[in-house]
Amino acid sequence: MTARDDLLREMTHNHLYMTDERAEELVDAAIAETLTDPRHHERVAAILRREARINPGWLAKFVRREDRIRQGSPFNRI
Repeated sequence: MTARDDLLREMTHNHLYMTDERAEELVDAAIAETLTDPRHHERVAAILRREARINPGWLAKFVRREDRIRQGSPFNRI
């Protein structure tokens, strides 16, 4: 189980009125907020360097997919 999966499980288990969809939204928003906060850029860069060493194929696909998504709309650009 990933940390994200565990967090989602805890959120929906401990908050009886929270739906799975709402929990997904909150987790994704928290991740996006962390990644785009300039104070966290050094940590994000360290994580990306580690992923590039561990699984360069995954990282390359991820970057290409994100680039493809963002090229379609100026509203998707970070």
